[in-house]
Amino acid sequence: MQFHQTERVSHWRAARLLTMRLSSDLAESAIERETQLAGYLHMVGELEHLSASDERELGWKAINDDCPQSRERMYLANLNLVVAIANKFVDRGVTLAALIRDGNIGLLDAVAEFDPALGLRFSTRASWWIKASIREAMAHRPCCGTA
Repeated sequence: MQFHQTERVSHWRAARLLTMRLSSDLAESAIERETQLAGYLHMVGELEHLSASDERELGWKAINDDCPQSRERMYLANLNLVVAIANKFVDRGVTLAALIRDGNIGLLDAVAEFDPALGLRFSTRASWWIKASIREAMAHRPCCGTA
């Protein structure tokens, strides 16, 4: 799905707001938390994916021009990757919202470390960063893993 520039900005703001809500205790009830998570998942599902050439172009802009818009676009286009990976960790006693929050931190690291000169797709390296971030957070949680 193609977005106009203003729609991209609004989706970026929505993603940031929903991520903040997922990572905080703003939701007072389980129903409210589930509603926020459902909204986040719906928004992520509508975001535009990047082609390999788009990834390389944005990667070079991020490196050479220090372009925050390029980093944001790479981040937004790969939020669905975080959700897919987080779903694989759900059966380990941690909420999906917490896993997504931790995975998003790994995605930010992946965007910062992406080097298009290596010739790899962004998702190849991002998967490693996302999983590492989730595993590290899980290792530092109390045994119940719901934090």
